[in-house]
Amino acid sequence: MKVTLDDLEAFLRQRPPRDVPRNILRRRVPAGLGWFSLLFGGAFLGIGTVFVAIFFPWNWTAELSLDRGNGETAEAVVTGNEPTNMTVNDRRVHRISYRFAGPSGEVKGECYFTGRAPDVDSVVEVNFLEHDPQTNRLVGGRIDPFGYFGGFVIIFPFVGLIVMLSAHWFRRHQMRLLKHSQFAMATVQEIRQTNVTVNDQRRYQIELAFDDSTTDRIHNHNAYGEEVRLARAHLESGEPIGVLYDPAKPSRLLFAEALLSD
Repeated sequence: MKVTLDDLEAFLRQRPPRDVPRNILRRRVPAGLGWFSLLFGGAFLGIGTVFVAIFFPWNWTAELSLDRGNGETAEAVVTGNEPTNMTVNDRRVHRISYRFAGPSGEVKGECYFTGRAPDVDSVVEVNFLEHDPQTNRLVGGRIDPFGYFGGFVIIFPFVGLIVMLSAHWFRRHQMRLLKHSQFAMATVQEIRQTNVTVNDQRRYQIELAFDDSTTDRIHNHNAYGEEVRLARAHLESGEPIGVLYDPAKPSRLLFAEALLSD
């Protein structure tokens, strides 16, 4: 949406907290950015939650306890070998049923193998917790279908949540800056290129000397794209540049001219 010089002047003449016109808000927060981030993040969160429910190793504490050698051993008789519809590295996951004599009587159990699995009626060593014989698995098997590897699925809902929260934080941050910021004039002292890139844009650090006596004189501002171009133009001309800054953190700012559009 177009932002004219008259629009910008009318906006800057307001005393904080300002009413932020839609066209100026869209210059800082494009309409599609919020919706895309919410949809993208929501999809990751939703699909990831399903993956977690299916693949996450919910019995990892019991698995870890057995891995540490805290269990007892006995001989178990395999009573069932059922291929599942799950695979790991193109190898079929099998659900193995068995029974063994526990401290208080016969115990039935199930565990999972990938690839080659014990045959029915074979005798295999079983590990179990002495205080809880129902927590058990055959040697070479695992309690959950994918074992510890399934824990990686937690990344998907986590990424989705981060994207959604980041989009919300970014919009809220930009709205606060536009609504509550102070206006001041500053002189560009130096422009330094950094080794950081974000979305294929090089980050620059711009050193500004504020003419506003209500804040410290020198502040560094991380800038990209259009703001870097404006800073270079004002550095060459020596003319001060108008900035809107957060009184609580003056380095959090924007160049007023960057709100203009053709």
